[in-house]
Amino acid sequence: MTKLRCDSAKGRTLAPQRPNAGVEAAYRKALTDLVEEMAASVDYWVKANYRKIVPQVAQDASPASVLQGIMNKLTARWRTRFNEVADELARRFVKQARATLTGN
Repeated sequence: MTKLRCDSAKGRTLAPQRPNAGVEAAYRKALTDLVEEMAASVDYWVKANYRKIVPQVAQDASPASVLQGIMNKLTARWRTRFNEVADELARRFVKQARATLTGN
């Protein structure tokens, strides 16, 4: 790979490169779909687990700690999922943006 280098003492400012509107829309849709998937998952699991502990709500203060534990697990799961998907989405976005700039 060619290294970029500027011999000028002042440096050089390059013009910003903006993605094609279609590429940007596809990237936004992929992120929105992932966030919607996460919201549906969290909603499902919190409701499902809350139904299990409803009988305990009047008897004990622990249901809040049970739900907090569930939220912690879901947070860890979705953080991992976003980290996994982020690299793939970024690569795909860059590849598509590069293709529109070079005409390939």
